[in-house]
Amino acid sequence: MRIKKIVIISLIFFLILYTVFKIFYSGTFALSLAAGWAVSFGNFIGLAFKLKSTLNGGYVKALVFNSQFRLLLTGVLLFAFFKNFEVSYIGLLTGLLINAISIPVGGILELRRDTDGTPT
Repeated sequence: MRIKKIVIISLIFFLILYTVFKIFYSGTFALSLAAGWAVSFGNFIGLAFKLKSTLNGGYVKALVFNSQFRLLLTGVLLFAFFKNFEVSYIGLLTGLLINAISIPVGGILELRRDTDGTPT
């Protein structure tokens, strides 16, 4: 349930930022934002489900290998993106930070729901 909430918050942040930057800024910035978010989102989903299976009786070695593989894949994807497309570095970093911001926001909302019963 918590993973779904973080995914929804991340998607909402992404859609708002993408729309604003696409309308009021450049298309390159918006495309870089989308690429950064997609890489970050893929890493988050991969880590969340692998960590869940590891805590349910999987092996820590598999988690370490998976994290190193995801890091290598992220590096290759970002290198290919820089090599083949015009990139806005600020847009890419903004896209990468969307999930990093969504995780604490989701945690705060979940904590608030648990402490005072506020529906979120």
